[in-house]
Amino acid sequence: MCGSRHPALAVASAALLLFACSSTTSPLGPADAGGGGPAGDGGRTADASDAPRGACRSCTDGGRDAPADGTAPPMDASLSDASLLDASKPPRDAAATPASLDAASDAVDAAEDAGRLPPGYPAGHHGTQVGDTLPFLRWEGYVAERLDGGLVSDGPLASYSSDDMRRSGKSLALLHVADFDCPGCNHAATVLAAGAHDLQERGALVVEVLGSSEFTNPADRAHLDAWVTTYELSFTSVIDAPGHELATLNAVGIRETALVIELTTMQVMFRATGNLAQDGPTSLDTALTYASDHLAP
Repeated sequence: MCGSRHPALAVASAALLLFACSSTTSPLGPADAGGGGPAGDGGRTADASDAPRGACRSCTDGGRDAPADGTAPPMDASLSDASLLDASKPPRDAAATPASLDAASDAVDAAEDAGRLPPGYPAGHHGTQVGDTLPFLRWEGYVAERLDGGLVSDGPLASYSSDDMRRSGKSLALLHVADFDCPGCNHAATVLAAGAHDLQERGALVVEVLGSSEFTNPADRAHLDAWVTTYELSFTSVIDAPGHELATLNAVGIRETALVIELTTMQVMFRATGNLAQDGPTSLDTALTYASDHLAP
């Protein structure tokens, strides 16, 4: 009856009732939090503030422990990464996972390499294990231009790199990584000094990289000069270039390590690490023999 006498009032009443019904909501319960989000959003809740806090510390802090000052609540042991997965997506095929991850990693490596490698430097899996492609490494130091047996430091300080090794015109290289204060490295330097000349005469490239001092600090020119003079090195001897300190040691992983490298592909053919003590076997004991056996007669 009221509607027939006052149509405007009836419409207003209906609108008020509709507004009251549509604005009444219920808080999310435990079941809703698991997958009660709006359609099309992958099951997420409408408000990110509703998500449990502290459930994924490693998502933001690189896996480090949360501060002890209470700024981050402890992780709930009942939660796991599996609980954060989007249930709307099919499970990953476990058998295909390694290959797919390798392919993705190779794609990233290729993209990075395209922007930083010198023209012609081999791409692929860069590393220092047998079968890897030696990474592009930048050095500075003394480059041997002749085989007269004189100190290599008699020449000028120059830039050098693994790409210069590749473009040397030689087929094989012996690369040794040492630390200035490592007893085993000092021992190895005497072995390399005695055996390098024969390899060079047969066409091999020999490169000594003084990759560090005091085991974890970069080596500088003073260290390199002392190293060359003490062991009377006549072959190319370098340190990491400015801005790339410790890059060689980080790439190889451990001092007193020798690599034999096929220079056309920059592939690591042989790797050995010697005893770090003063009188133990060195990496050169086997590396020199391997390189010699793989040189043309």
